Amino acid sequence: MTLPGNFGRGPGTAQAAAIVRDDLTIESASALFAQWCGRREGELAGVNLPDLLDLSGAGADGSPFPVTTKSQPRQSLLASILPVQGGPLDGRLVIVLGERDRTMRAVIRPSEENAATDFTSTLVKGLAHKMNNILTIFHGYSSIYLAEEGVPEDIREALAEIKRGAESASELLDRTVATARRTRIDVVPVPLGPIFEGIPQLLGRHLKSGVHLDIAPISRGTGSPLVDVGRLKTILFELLRNAMEAVPEEGTVRLRAETITPPGARQGRILIEVTDNGPGMKNEILERAFEPFFSTKKDKGCFGLGLNLARSLVEQMNGSLEIDSGNDGVSARIILPRAN
Repeated sequence: MTLPGNFGRGPGTAQAAAIVRDDLTIESASALFAQWCGRREGELAGVNLPDLLDLSGAGADGSPFPVTTKSQPRQSLLASILPVQGGPLDGRLVIVLGERDRTMRAVIRPSEENAATDFTSTLVKGLAHKMNNILTIFHGYSSIYLAEEGVPEDIREALAEIKRGAESASELLDRTVATARRTRIDVVPVPLGPIFEGIPQLLGRHLKSGVHLDIAPISRGTGSPLVDVGRLKTILFELLRNAMEAVPEEGTVRLRAETITPPGARQGRILIEVTDNGPGMKNEILERAFEPFFSTKKDKGCFGLGLNLARSLVEQMNGSLEIDSGNDGVSARIILPRAN
């Protein structure tokens, strides 16, 4: 796929983009992206992204962070990195660059504290719109040919898989845009019962065959956490997907919640715990678990963004996320404010 030179261009700010594989080599880049990196259009395929940009400030939630080009003359830019799941770009990252002149001032000026969020929202919505246009082609043509008679069964199965992938990718884009659209977090008391009941649907194709998902009933006295429901679902999705990937066949992933009162606290908090009976994490892996882009499963299309994103969202809601590991598996513990 070749990106047009104005890919990701937002109002009032020049931007550029590239599609990156899981090993951080560039698959395709726009002309403007190549220009800012000191190269010509078409010269970046196969080039390692860290050879072009200093990514030390990268975040996991798509938030813009400062980068510096390594070519001369060096340029100070903003970047957002977005993982893609499903559809024609499945297993890729999209990096979008923007000029820092206007947007970085918005980050550092208290009177314009929402400008950085608006910048990210514009990038995400623009990218989602362009990718949905691509997905519409896959979805439309696969639907047309699936409706035809006489299509060989192996071709029909392939078309059905293409259609499912396009639908899954569109759903992911819709969720991403809905999250990016929020410029502030409105936390409200959210009953956990309906959230827990919807977990199988939330996980969808990530429910691993042969793995038992044990969801404990919510007791009457547990109470409700003060959260943003969309962010809570994203957090649970990331933690449960990680647990599913960690356990072997016939393993078990458990989800439970209870009210706890930490030492010295005046009121109770809500504990949500995700545990698995997989092999656990070695200490050196556990220490890096929240590090962006650190993953032991890159061969399976994992980028190491999920845990960092989950912790970031928990902390946005005045909560905390901790991970413990032993020989009997991994435990992820979310502690959130409890509604009175």
